[in-house]
Amino acid sequence: MNYFLDTSAVIKIYHGESGTAYMRKLYRDAHAFTISELAGLEFTSVMYRRCRAGDFGGTFRGELIARFNLDQ
Repeated sequence: MNYFLDTSAVIKIYHGESGTAYMRKLYRDAHAFTISELAGLEFTSVMYRRCRAGDFGGTFRGELIARFNLDQ
């Protein structure tokens, strides 16, 4: 099955929050995903905002962004 994911769904794969378990299961089960071309920019923006809010540090932010970029 192919899923179209918006950025909020993609983020759940990389950072724990409500809905993460479900999204990670889909990801592990190797379903096909389609994301918009803007998802990369939106993902990075959210990670910077969450870092500024104190959810995690800059090093972790960089790791999440790098992992996302490798998966694209």
